[in-house]
Amino acid sequence: MKVCVETVDTNSYSDLSPQKYGMIMPRLPELNPINATPTVREIMAEQERHFGFVLNTIKQMGYCPTIYEGQTALSKGIDEAGQIEGSLRSLIYMRVATLNGCPF
Repeated sequence: MKVCVETVDTNSYSDLSPQKYGMIMPRLPELNPINATPTVREIMAEQERHFGFVLNTIKQMGYCPTIYEGQTALSKGIDEAGQIEGSLRSLIYMRVATLNGCPF
């Protein structure tokens, strides 16, 4: 697995695709209720009840639940501030994920 440590010109964001620079996002195996900690299993069960499925974020961030909790609080703060329309926010999330080589 190759992880990019190359410096790129951040003044030009037109093409920072992972394919161009040979970057690959490190991958961790997804957590599931069998291999998750009790705390993460509880979060997964709540998501299953609320959404009907377990969100991908906990399957990855569950390795460190405090990071998941912080990310959730940050997202909630952005959502509740109401400064970015929902459809634009989704588009921004997709673009950032694409730039980071992390497909949704």
